[in-house]
Amino acid sequence: MSNKQPYIVWTEELKTDFPTIDNQHKKIIDIANSLHSSLGSENLQELINIHLNQLKRYSAVHFGFEEKILQDHNYFLLKEHICLHDAFVGQLIKLEKKFSSLAKNSPNILVYEEVELFAWKVIKFVSQWWLHHILVEDKKYMNFLQKIADTYESDS
Repeated sequence: MSNKQPYIVWTEELKTDFPTIDNQHKKIIDIANSLHSSLGSENLQELINIHLNQLKRYSAVHFGFEEKILQDHNYFLLKEHICLHDAFVGQLIKLEKKFSSLAKNSPNILVYEEVELFAWKVIKFVSQWWLHHILVEDKKYMNFLQKIADTYESDS
């Protein structure tokens, strides 16, 4: 059973008007929505691991891109912003470890309800974190980035 409706819907409110960053944010939201669409799948346990890995990998790409721009232009809140990124990755790693230990402690495959509850935990964490990050934290530097956006759009 596939959930056709996305859990997170991209809206104009989420736009930064920095196309590369917007596209990267959309990709991360797509990964979370893909996990949501996986609810009801027989292989949900495997799909959770796949999505957690995708989130880690793609977040690293996005964070690296964003941090480089902010560093190159001496953004005064860079250190604080990097700490937020590190906290997100740290939480993903904790979720991975917790899921791995759940699987190891169960002699058989995890009860499907446990797996689905865990998937929901990941979906809710990612959606809440990213929506807050985009709408609050990233908006803090949008005026700053808008001035240099064209410089980086040709590189991506």
